[in-house]
Amino acid sequence: ILAARRMNPDVIIACMHWGVEYRSLPEKAEKELADWLIEQGVDHVIGSHPHVLQPMEVKADTQVNDKHLVVYSLGNFISNQRERYTDGGIIAQVSVEKSDDGCSFWLDINPVWVRLKDYVVIPKSIGDTLTMSKSERTAYLQFMQDTEKIFTYQF
Repeated sequence: ILAARRMNPDVIIACMHWGVEYRSLPEKAEKELADWLIEQGVDHVIGSHPHVLQPMEVKADTQVNDKHLVVYSLGNFISNQRERYTDGGIIAQVSVEKSDDGCSFWLDINPVWVRLKDYVVIPKSIGDTLTMSKSERTAYLQFMQDTEKIFTYQF
């Protein structure tokens, strides 16, 4: 972080491999580490490792009127895991725009489900219209419903 800050970048994003596998919420230690990273100058934190989706949050720094995105876990992108909550993940696209006032960001979330028979990553926009077996459709819909609950966001 210090070396990156010396280069005076517009944005610093830390990609963390953290968390307890299969836990749907971040641990206290991850929240504390995210806070510490932001205090050290990291703008956004993207996490992975638990193999399940975990919530995200936007932390506000009122002293400098800044906001920081923390994604605790993106879930699984390509995986052979079939247990509930492990059969997909999200693609989190963070767009950053620089202006005279600093940098602002936008977040676009695209949930993806992994079809086991051929390991195809299926985004919701395609999965909603794709022909699937009854068991695949059931698993797909369960994953999408679970994802909506986690992010309280309509996809």
